[in-house]
Amino acid sequence: MKRWNLYSVAGLIFAVGGAVAYYGWAEEDYQRCADTVRQEDMFAIAQMVEDYQETAGHYPFQTTDETVTEALLASRDLSEIERRGPPGDPMTIIDKDVFYDEVARVLGAKQVKRLADPQKVAVSAPNFYQYRVYSGGYSISVNLYNPVPQSVELGPNYHKLQVGSEYDPDQKIYPFLQVPVGSILAASQAVAEHCN
Repeated sequence: MKRWNLYSVAGLIFAVGGAVAYYGWAEEDYQRCADTVRQEDMFAIAQMVEDYQETAGHYPFQTTDETVTEALLASRDLSEIERRGPPGDPMTIIDKDVFYDEVARVLGAKQVKRLADPQKVAVSAPNFYQYRVYSGGYSISVNLYNPVPQSVELGPNYHKLQVGSEYDPDQKIYPFLQVPVGSILAASQAVAEHCN
């Protein structure tokens, strides 16, 4: 009888260990696929912003003063903490619908894709796209689970990839119009070709 209990406990330990390992593998696989979507979406948002600038002569919500406007493009409602800018910063944070409505007003509704992170619940990093505009230009960032050569590591499974209107080596922001988008997406797609 005691031997049976020992085998049962050992079997239970192996089963739990296997389930944990499978969950970890499944999460990594899901995030690889989600990162591909995130990168595609970031480039699509940047293209809409550049198209807006070409039509309107300025970027969405760009002002000539020191005000920074930020749009957090998420599939969920943002928390109060996420909606606040840094203390003492002259920053305005706008909702995703305000951002997309303004872009649609200038480009037309058919030219606008209302994108949001494919992951509905934040796990280890914020799951939204961030559009930031200031008097000199704009930047768009996305948080990735896995690193890419152009990203900045902010923590475990938390890597920020950014493009914008100007090169900023300190922040690793690359000018969108000069980024080889096709090669970055091709490499990303090659890693996650089984996703669809």
